[in-house]
Amino acid sequence: MNAVVQSIIDRDAPPHLNDHNLVDADVESLCDGLIRFEKRPARRLDGSPAQGLFNAWIWMNNPAQYNSYTTDMVKALILAFRRASADREVNAVVFTGAGDKAFCSGGNTREYAEYYAGNPQEYRQYMRLFNDMVSAILGCDKPVICRVNGMRIGGVEIRPMNSLGTRTSRPNEVFFDDVYVPEEYRLGEENAGWPMLMRGLNQERLLLAANGGGAALRCIDVARDFARNRTTFGRKIADYQAISHKFADMHTLTEMARLATFHAADMLDAGHDAVMETTTAKIVATDNNYKVADLGVQIMGGAAYVDGEMQRLFREARLGPIGGGSNEILRNVIAARMDLKG
Repeated sequence: MNAVVQSIIDRDAPPHLNDHNLVDADVESLCDGLIRFEKRPARRLDGSPAQGLFNAWIWMNNPAQYNSYTTDMVKALILAFRRASADREVNAVVFTGAGDKAFCSGGNTREYAEYYAGNPQEYRQYMRLFNDMVSAILGCDKPVICRVNGMRIGGVEIRPMNSLGTRTSRPNEVFFDDVYVPEEYRLGEENAGWPMLMRGLNQERLLLAANGGGAALRCIDVARDFARNRTTFGRKIADYQAISHKFADMHTLTEMARLATFHAADMLDAGHDAVMETTTAKIVATDNNYKVADLGVQIMGGAAYVDGEMQRLFREARLGPIGGGSNEILRNVIAARMDLKG
């Protein structure tokens, strides 16, 4: 370092430097070593070490599960990138993963299945942590070199969007600026992406139909619990014919959705090209789910209009007729297979 520059630093530096780290702990200790943090000497172009400067190496160290990140790993990554930002000796950050391909398969599916799948409120907390991790990486004060296959940082801007429903997994706008993807990373043949996608459309439509039928069942449960306990003029509202008829309609719509879904699933299991069946099931189940949710809101009145499970079910149901191919487009698919032109 130039002697003049060093003298300026010595003259202006405060007598005591504050520690800006959130916790005084080794990153590795927070997740049993599944995230590693190491400082390596920075080197000049001639290979010699730059005195007093280091590069921070951050590893995802879970190769047995393809470096998929658990909740503890997400928390450790947040602290690791904050530590790199706050460390005055760190010049740049190298973000990588253990294993010969340094591959990351995303969130830990075992943790998802065993813990988060049945705990939506917990998953919401996890997504908050996940968003904090992304912010810690993108907002790091030091240049970040990403060497994790499966994650991209440089050249990508991600803008979270507020959605009507599905708030546990918000949509994002993704902008690619001068991003280069090597040819060896391409999946399949060039310009053959759509035929590859088509192979999964039947399964996608079936899953959306199953989701619609299941959500409709939940709408009935929530509205029924309310109607059994809500009293007006000395009677439970479930005793009124106007309310009971709505429940009868909800049941009828739900059974239509479930039967169409089961039939489509049977056809797929039998090995048939069940385009008509899966498309029909998706339309019937998602349209009916929205109708059932609307009836549930009407039964509960103001109690469903404010924050609560029925309001959430109503918001979620609106995506069904739009996602996975809008129901208008899917009606075109059905009509095209009905030999209407003779």
